[in-house]
Amino acid sequence: MKQMDGPVKRTIIWIIIILGTIWMFFPFYWAIINSVKAKIDTFNPGAFFPFINFKPSFWAWNKVFGEGDPIKPLINSAVVSTATTGIVLLLGTMAAYALARYRWNIIKSKDLTVWFLSQRVLPPVVVLIPFFIIMMKLHLLDTWRGLTMVYVTFNLPFGVVIMREMFRDIPVEL
Repeated sequence: MKQMDGPVKRTIIWIIIILGTIWMFFPFYWAIINSVKAKIDTFNPGAFFPFINFKPSFWAWNKVFGEGDPIKPLINSAVVSTATTGIVLLLGTMAAYALARYRWNIIKSKDLTVWFLSQRVLPPVVVLIPFFIIMMKLHLLDTWRGLTMVYVTFNLPFGVVIMREMFRDIPVEL
């Protein structure tokens, strides 16, 4: 079988690159276009091109940047993500070191690691209602602490598994 070369091969490569680029950037285009549509046009299936299929409306942008405080959500995200990362690193490092270095008599370290990893398989929807009830009873709904607790619950098992492998790669002599 003869290999393609020359302009035909180059044309096929460019077509693949262009289609891949369109495939990658279409979700961004979709989000931007939907942000400038009126409420009624948002679910209109044929409205893809501004000024052709619909008249752009910046009501959503005005609502976000005109009426609300755009900095407060960023500060909330920074506080919650920093606290979550710190807690996961602190607790995960201790648990991972114990799993990597300590020899367990009853259960193998590998079995515990698989148990930690299996927690990542649990769909978050399964624990949505129990978490909501717990946070409501503890008066932690809509608070940084409540959201941090939920994030730590889901990220700690993954952090333990990753750090355990890191500790296993470090020689014991060090």
